[in-house]
Formats: sequence, C-alpha cells, structure tokens
Amino acid sequence: MSAIGIPDKAAAQLLLTGTEAQAVDVLRQLRASAADQYLFSRVDETTSPGLTRGRVGMALLQRHLQQAQTDVDALNLLLKAAQHLSDKETIEWASRRLLKVEPRNVHAHCELAKVAHYRGNAAERDGHFDALIGVLRQLVAERKVDLAVYLEAVIYNNVIKLQDDEDYARGKLVHMIPLMDDLGRYVRSLLPELPVPQGNPNPPAIGFIFPTGVLLAHSKVLLSICEAMHDAGMQLITPMIYVLGEAQPDFIAAFKACGVPVKVANPAPGPSNSAVVNRLSHLREMLAADGVRLSTWVSAPPGTAFFTAARHAQRQAYWSMKFHGMIAPGIDHYVSCASCWETEKTVHGQEWLCGPVSFKDALAGGHPEQIPAFRARFGADKILLGVLAREEKIFSPPYLDAVAQILESCPQAVFLWSGRVEHAGVRAFFAERGLNDRTPWINWVNTATVAPALDIFLETFPFGCGMTAAQALAAGVPVVDFKDWSSVFGHHLEPLLSGRAGSDEDRTKVRALFTGSKGQDCFTMAPDVAGYVAIARRLIEDLDYRREVGAAGQRFYRAYLGNSAFSAERFAHIFRDLAQQELRQCA
Repeated sequence: MSAIGIPDKAAAQLLLTGTEAQAVDVLRQLRASAADQYLFSRVDETTSPGLTRGRVGMALLQRHLQQAQTDVDALNLLLKAAQHLSDKETIEWASRRLLKVEPRNVHAHCELAKVAHYRGNAAERDGHFDALIGVLRQLVAERKVDLAVYLEAVIYNNVIKLQDDEDYARGKLVHMIPLMDDLGRYVRSLLPELPVPQGNPNPPAIGFIFPTGVLLAHSKVLLSICEAMHDAGMQLITPMIYVLGEAQPDFIAAFKACGVPVKVANPAPGPSNSAVVNRLSHLREMLAADGVRLSTWVSAPPGTAFFTAARHAQRQAYWSMKFHGMIAPGIDHYVSCASCWETEKTVHGQEWLCGPVSFKDALAGGHPEQIPAFRARFGADKILLGVLAREEKIFSPPYLDAVAQILESCPQAVFLWSGRVEHAGVRAFFAERGLNDRTPWINWVNTATVAPALDIFLETFPFGCGMTAAQALAAGVPVVDFKDWSSVFGHHLEPLLSGRAGSDEDRTKVRALFTGSKGQDCFTMAPDVAGYVAIARRLIEDLDYRREVGAAGQRFYRAYLGNSAFSAERFAHIFRDLAQQELRQCA
C-alpha cells in the first residue's frame, strides 16, 4: 500500500496511463510522504515530468510485484513502461518474470531474443524465435487471421531484423512462409473470385503495394523512378501506389507531386469480421477498378506470403530491395536490384529480373546550413568518422572491431553512429574497448544533412548501408567499403570489375572515374578487415588523398547512382514486359 492510500498497482496505472492531472496529483502526494521518498532515488530532478512519472510508476509496480509475483497485468504494464523508457535492466527482469507465468507471451520472447542476440547467445535467441513460431503456428491453425498477420510482422521486426544478413533472414523466413501461405489460401477459399480488371490501360497500369506508406529507402527507390519517369515524359507504364495500412502525409504528397496516385485500403465496412480480410477485399476492388493485372509487393517481407496466397491480382510480383529469402508459392514473378550491367540473377535457386538502384537526388531534403553547427558539437579539430544506418546493421562484431581499431590508432577521430535507439550491444562493445567518449550515438537523424557533415563514411559490413552510402558519395565524402554483394561498391561495381558483367570498355570508364588527378587509385573497396582499417587510416592521415577519393566517389555517383533516368527506364521495361506477358495470356 502506498502512502496515498491506494495500492501501488493502482497508483502506477494512474502515473503510466492516467491523465496529466491525475499523474501530477499522485506525484505530489508521493513526494509529500517521507515513507515514499525512496521511489524517487532513481529519478534525476532535472528530468522531464514524463520520465519522472515512468520511473516512479515502474518502482511502484516492482514493489507491488514483490508480493504479487504472478500478476500478469502488472508485469505487462511494467514491461511496456520499461520499453518506453529504454530501461534495459527492467525490460529483461519483467520479460523473464512474465515467461514464468505466461510461457507464450509474445513481447517477452521478443525482448529476450534481443537480449540474447546482443550478448552473442544465438542459441537462446533462436529458442525464443522457435517459441514465437509455435504461437504463430497455433494462430494459423485456429484461423485467427488478424492476430497471425500481426504476429508475423512482430517476429520479423523484432527478431529477424536483429541481424542484417541474407542467410540469417532466409533461415528464419522459411519457417514463416508455409504458415502464412496456408493462411492466405484459406482466406482465398472464403472469398469470391478475383474481380475482373476493368479496361485495358495503355500504358499498362502497375500496382505497387506497401504494407504502410512511409518514406524509407525502399519506397524512395520507387519514388525516384516515378520522378524520373515524370520528368522525362516516359510512358512505358502507369504506376499506381496502394497502401494496406496507414499512409503518412509526406509519402502521399511525394508521389502525388510526380503524378502517381496513392490509394489506401480501408478495413471497414467489409464482408468479414477480420480487418485484414476487409483490407484485402478493398485492395482487390481497387486494383480491378484501375485495370491492374500485375501488382507488385514492394520489399517488406511481412504480409507477402499471406497476401499473395490470398491473391489480390491476376498476376503478382515481389520486388526485393534487399534480401531474397521471400520465395512463396503465391508469387508469380521476382524482381530485384543489381548493378547497371546485370539484367537477371539466380539467388536461392530462384531467377530474379534485375535493374539498378539510383536516386534522382540523394541529398534532397537535407539542410546544409545546419552542418557547421552539427560539426561544432564534436570539436573543431576532430575527424568525424560515421555511419548512418539502422542499429541492426551497425551491430556487427567484425565491423565494430574494425571501427575500434581505427579509433585506437587515430586519437583525433570520433565515430558517430545512428539508429532509432541506442543499441545496447553497440554501446557495450565500445564501453569494453574504452571508447565510449569517442563514439556518440546521434539518434535517428536527417541523413541528407548528416552524411555531408562527415569527413569519412565507414560503411557497415557484412551488409552495406545502401542509400546513406550513396548520400555520402553524392556529397563528396569518402566511403570506406567492404567487398560484399550488398555494399555500395560491391553491389554496383564488383560484377563489372570481376568480369562477370559488362564489357572492357565499361571497365575502362569506371576505372577512370576512380583515378585521381595525379594518377592515384581512389577505389576504396577493401578485400578484408585489415584492408578496410588501412584505407580508413590513410584517409584520416592524408587530407589530399581524402579529397581525391571524395571527388572520385562523387563522379561515380553522378554517372551511375544518380542516374535515375537509366534506372527508371530499366525497371519500367521489366514491369511493362511482365504486364504485357500477362495481357497476352489473358487474351
């Protein structure tokens, strides 16, 4: 019982979920009680009221749980509060306690999978993944469509995305695909036949489907293609965007500006009690009304197997911007990204049609006037090394070790890293190496502003950064790269330079781009970790070489990565040819 005369759990609920007035009243009474002063021992008096509410609310719940150890509602509320405050110790404590009384608690398994991954315990992480798949299997067997679709996304975002690696992602996806395909085929059996597409649009209408409408790297690739088609008056296809969930205003506005409509599937009213099934029904109707015979699911694996099995169009493609593990029975055509000199490739035994990724303006939306103030935060005499990526990519022990070696040998350098949260594993790694003060986390930033502010961009490996590395190149910032299929140079140039694609003339042109003004080699793709560290050290120590490498990378960007018209034409041809193939089959 708390000093204000109500149980600890009730007081915590008022603090964590009540109104501002209720929370302020509870805090005032607690502070007035000498018996409850200890509740504030973890709270910095200068912190925000929201943080104070959260810390005190968690303390009340923990005191309540000393007596009511199996109170699931209190444990779930404690876990939610700890997640909101990024209190890693309490997250782990609440998750382990939850699993003792609720062995199939999804969020507890997700949090403990993260803890195990950050500690390098793959066996424990995979054990939690297996438990989550067990829950998904039961939901599919019980035909709980909405919960199963939700859980698939939860598993992907919380466990599969922990490690940016092709084989890891595929090894996890193969457990989910059969389940979601089965659920999709079940839903298809309940629905009427697909509505017949209206008319015969020329150029053919291609539907691009997103689970949510957010401007991230994969959606910006399509946006850049649409912008290039619009600017060039290219009329190979009529692109149309469809969103199953929420579409953010900037997403809608960006596509609208280049003449591409965005339509959102409405979950109600519909023929089913399931919001997911109603969205599917609405999507089917919209695609048919717009004359779309070929729809393309864009990049995000969650939902792909289910919605393609349930069928939303006569023919369905999957366009992967990254991994290739999403191979499902409901997908009719596979499209991916490759170098400028490749038109197809085979991955995991599946043939993929390919086009090059490029950006109309990788630095659009940046604020160059903010760069001086940003750099000043870290010291005028510092060399700013950095990476801009999701925290999962950065948490790669070989990559972090290379960064640590670079910092240890170059005392004037600092390393800036981004992410939606300050990744516990990354922070622990740098703390163990004594580098905390030289590795500030800079949060989830505007990469078009920050990339040009760096002196050297250290691309992640084994999986590269994609768009943010292109932004660094566009700004003339040297990129230290690792030889891998997913890195910016490995993806775009290694097939050419190795002789697997392109011509001798193409290779001569590219090598000229990376030849400095005095004939020096400015190509900075390292074959191994030692080479990666050596390149970075040379760039730090030799300002002239750094400038030459930056200029070479900028030339490469302008010739290829910034050539959105070439990229747009290639992908437009891919989708036009697939659509026309289907039209011929229908005829």
